[in-house]
Order: sequence, then C-alpha cells, then structure tokens
Amino acid sequence: MRINFPQFFLAAAQISPRYHHNMFSKQVLITSEVSLKLSSSLGAYPLLLNGRTKKFYTTPWSRLSSRFTMILILVQIIFGTFRLLRFGNLSDKTDRDLVNFNISYIILLALVVPLFCLGVVTMNGKELVDCLNQTLHYIFHIRGRWVSLNEEELVSSHTTGKKLGLFFKFVMVLSAGYSFSGSVAIYFFDILPLHWLSLIPIQLRSRPLFCAHLGFYAHEMIISAIGVGTAVGILGSYIAFLIPFHAEFNLNRKTGKYITYASFRSTAILPLEYRCLELIHRRVMSLFSPLFIPFQTLVVKFSLFCNWMLLAHWDALGFFRYVLLRGNWSRFILGRCAANVW
Repeated sequence: MRINFPQFFLAAAQISPRYHHNMFSKQVLITSEVSLKLSSSLGAYPLLLNGRTKKFYTTPWSRLSSRFTMILILVQIIFGTFRLLRFGNLSDKTDRDLVNFNISYIILLALVVPLFCLGVVTMNGKELVDCLNQTLHYIFHIRGRWVSLNEEELVSSHTTGKKLGLFFKFVMVLSAGYSFSGSVAIYFFDILPLHWLSLIPIQLRSRPLFCAHLGFYAHEMIISAIGVGTAVGILGSYIAFLIPFHAEFNLNRKTGKYITYASFRSTAILPLEYRCLELIHRRVMSLFSPLFIPFQTLVVKFSLFCNWMLLAHWDALGFFRYVLLRGNWSRFILGRCAANVW
C-alpha cells in the first residue's frame, strides 16, 4: 500500500529540474542509466532510469525478460538440487567427484542471490518503482530546498559524490570480473552434476552440444553477475544518501559540519522532515527486509563452505581457488552492507 506523505512534501518534491542533478552527480546518473539499460537488455534486471526525467520505470519487455531469467535460474536450482540429491553415497566417490560435487553445491548457493534480487522486483514491480521514484523525489526536495553547499562543495564533501562514483566503478569491475572468470571456469572445468549436459552419455556429446552448453551457462553467469551488481548499485545509492544525511538530524554534532541550512534544524521543520525520511525508509525496508535474514544466512553458509573447500581441496581446485577467495570476500562485504542497512 502506498504511504500518504504530508501535502507539503508532495508539493515540495516537484521542484525545478535544474536541481535534479545536484544531490547525485551527473556522472552517477549517467552511469546508472547506462547500467540499467544494459542489464535490462540482457534480461538481468527489469528496472530502467530515464536520464531526462530522473524517474525509474519498467517496460513490458524488461518485465518479461527478467521473469524468464528468474524462471530459468529457478529451474536450474531445482535441477541442480535434484542432481546432487541423486549423486549417491559420497564416501564411495573419488576425490575428483567430490570436488565436482562441492563446486556444484557452491554454484547453487551463488545462484540463490540473483534469484532473490529478481524476486523482489518481479513480485513487487510497481511498488518498487513507485518507492524508488518517491525516494528520488525526496532527495531532490532536500537538495533544492535545504542543502547549503554548491555543486563542487557537495561532490567533494558528501558521500554521493566521488565515493559513490568509485563504488559504481568497483561494482561494475566486480560484475565484469565474475562474468569473465565464471565463463572461463565453465570452459576449463569438467561437466558438473548440475549441468544438463551431464544427463547425456559421454559418447553422445557432440561439439554442437558442448558449444550450446558453454553458451547457455556463460549467459547464465553473465546475467546473474550483472543482475546482482545492478541491485547492489541501487541499494548502495540509497545508503550513500541515507547514512550521511541522517547525521543532519543530530543537533549535537561534535565533528564535521552540516550541509543543510540552520533553519532545517528548527523546531518547525526538523520533526516534519525526519518523519518524511522515516516513512521513506520504512517503505524501502518493507520491500527489502524479508530478504536480509535469508541473505545473511546464505552468506555465512557460503563463507563456511568456501573455507572448508579451500582447506580440504586446495591442490585440486586449480584456478577455481582464486574464484572462491574472491567470492568469499565479496559475499562478506555484501553481508556487512546488508547488516548495516538493517
């Protein structure tokens, strides 16, 4: 259900477009628009951003392609789980079979994350778009009415400036790295139990089938990495605004300086603005909070399993050991970010 904000807030949110680029730098907005268009064209995420109106939206094609991707990942998880359950007694398997089983298990755990990210948007598409647009309107309202810094001062002092731009670049590099390393790993590793090609006898595996296998799982790896990176970028943008701006409501700050006018902290304005921010945050959390506990549980389980794999099968993993190390640290960072937001 949509939250009814105070009338003054809804009116103040419709401010002049000349303020729209100031709270988030122009580079951040352009990067967001391009990244969302790329992820939408690949079917990794349905959200889009209009760079001119500064509004999120979806299209029938983006919604359809993202639902297809979510169903594809869900079917892969179900198929992989069924194959692992039918793997047999692990005590009778060779070391290579055990490594393949463990790698399959890790991949299934990793696929749950893009499934979560797509599930939030698919199940609450209109609500999420409206929530993000309302959040942007509030940010523009604050910037246009209460922020005392000019463009250069805000970019240099506020987290939504250079740090957010660097964060976007880090997420993009990480997503590209996962896409590349995952695609390369698919080529070098054996056919795993979770692969559909494992159902076909070895003597019947032709070159076209193997090429189709590589293309299918490389595409799945790419859209999964881009989808998760897009979701992290959106959440990171919200955190980059929320955490620094929340300090503006502290009337007894001992360090740093305020970026808002002194009148913002008056008895007539401060309670009302704080209530607006509280309603915004409550609405955002109502959409994302159901995923935090399962996601943190998954991060802990993934980290424990990666550590055990690295200790028990370091020599047999080869190149994949570095993928596990990077994945372990990435999941730890994402888990800490989720804990801070919660």
